[in-house]
Amino acid sequence: MGSYRDVLEFWFHGDPSQRRQTWFAKDNAFDDEVRNRFTPLMTAAKRGELTDWEMRPESTLALVLVCDQFPRNAYRGTPAAFELDPIARQTANLALSRGDDKAMTPHERAFLYLPFEHSEDLDDQLRAVELFTRLAGEHPEQKMYLDYALQHHQVIARFERFPHRNTILQRPSTLEELVFLRENPGW
Repeated sequence: MGSYRDVLEFWFHGDPSQRRQTWFAKDNAFDDEVRNRFTPLMTAAKRGELTDWEMRPESTLALVLVCDQFPRNAYRGTPAAFELDPIARQTANLALSRGDDKAMTPHERAFLYLPFEHSEDLDDQLRAVELFTRLAGEHPEQKMYLDYALQHHQVIARFERFPHRNTILQRPSTLEELVFLRENPGW
């Protein structure tokens, strides 16, 4: 099934201080690799079988990756891409309550914070902006993460959801959302 170390090694390629191009790009081969290697872990997380990973900062971060990032790759364009989001947020909240992020690299911290940015809840969006503001203040070279957090916050503040998810989640779009999507094809 894989260990939390396998998750961290795969995601960070052995160096959590370096950014990987595949993290935020559509890459079918990468998505296939995530699906082929880590579906058992995503299934175990969904069943609540990885709660022992919540005991240490490193394994907690790995659980966040399994629940937040891996489904977005493995199940891109399907509702399953978002199914583990509540577990990712709960796990990230636990890590933050213990101060786990204080000993993490900037990229590790970013992935711990992303579940809040991925949420369609405005309070979570505000938390993401706060966390990424702190990260950018401490590591100015990571300002891009704050820029994205602000963009996500603006969308949720305006629409109370991510319009680009409407088709995937079979939600009807408003006219305003359709105009937004046409004017912002990157979403």
